[in-house]
Amino acid sequence: MTKKAIYLALISFVLIGFQCSSDYVISAKKYIEANNFEKAEPFLLNEIETNPYADEGYYLLGYIKAEQKKFSEMNEFFNKSLSISDRFKKKIEEARSRYKQ
Repeated sequence: MTKKAIYLALISFVLIGFQCSSDYVISAKKYIEANNFEKAEPFLLNEIETNPYADEGYYLLGYIKAEQKKFSEMNEFFNKSLSISDRFKKKIEEARSRYKQ
């Protein structure tokens, strides 16, 4: 294998590895974009059931709860997302500021 082929293989592997969203999250995002939170929620619940470390699933559930004005649940989901990673920290801070109780 040439150096170029090895390099391309490594780049492909890295890019594939960063495609993290599951089918559940992808489906939920489509419903969220359409403001259909009731249909998005079951997909996200399936996501966190199958992957308890799904920081994005918890973040999106928090977002849905914010839109539904269920702020206690919003904070629970946001806190769970933050306990897994800081990946959505900025978005969570913005949402908490926007949806002050």
